Amino acid sequence: MTIKINGVLFGTEEFLATMKGKSDRLSYAVGTAMAEAGLDIKRDAQELVPVEFGILRNSARTKLTRRKNFRSDVTVSFEAAYALAVHENVRMKLKGKKRVSGKGKYWDGKGGQGTSKFLEKAWRNNIDGLRTTIRNTVRATT
Repeated sequence: MTIKINGVLFGTEEFLATMKGKSDRLSYAVGTAMAEAGLDIKRDAQELVPVEFGILRNSARTKLTRRKNFRSDVTVSFEAAYALAVHENVRMKLKGKKRVSGKGKYWDGKGGQGTSKFLEKAWRNNIDGLRTTIRNTVRATT
């Protein structure tokens, strides 16, 4: 099962009308900035994933789909079959208890930061950075 959060850059019609006269270079730069922000979200989410063997953490993916008129989709996902179950396990019932495998404690992540809703939390933590990255890219490209 895959967990996805899509970030779509779209603005007012005035912005899009203004940008239509610009080169494809700007559109490409905006998509690239969104992809970079998606990688930041993925990286942060990987640090929040509870880790025992690393399968869930290593199943993280980021995908950029470029579209016309300065619109792009960035998808950050975890593709492990059990990703949704772990993501939505808000009770974290065994948190802090030793694992049967002997590999640390339940809900340990990087630095003991493992948590449920790891992808949502990473998105929320990075939304301002996403806006700033895109704004700076547009300014630098125009």
